[in-house]
Amino acid sequence: MKKIIIENGEIRIGFEFKDLTPEIQEKVIHEQIDFEIEIIQNENDFYYSYAMEMEKMQTPWFLHEYIYEKDKAGIIEILEINDYLFDEDGNIIPLVHYVGKHILSGKVQYKQKYFCTIEEMEVSI
Repeated sequence: MKKIIIENGEIRIGFEFKDLTPEIQEKVIHEQIDFEIEIIQNENDFYYSYAMEMEKMQTPWFLHEYIYEKDKAGIIEILEINDYLFDEDGNIIPLVHYVGKHILSGKVQYKQKYFCTIEEMEVSI
């Protein structure tokens, strides 16, 4: 879990994928699959071959389930390597991390409006 301290004084709790309940993790996985399907445009897209396979079998409506069955681990990896933070319901918290040579490099912005800092939270069980 992470504490998001927003410059307007608001404090939010951000959950990493691993911190979410199994039910919420499943919701997040399915939403990420929907997003991956939505952005398929050409053969350079990672799941394009899956989409073409479903088209060939004349079952394009099965693409979501096919990706889930074949590459659930890959979807989870996408969620983890992108360092997404979620609220307790599994909604992505809108954060922008500026990197590279950008003038704001190293800063994080919440809702493209406020700057914020992100800190690790100690969790006591």
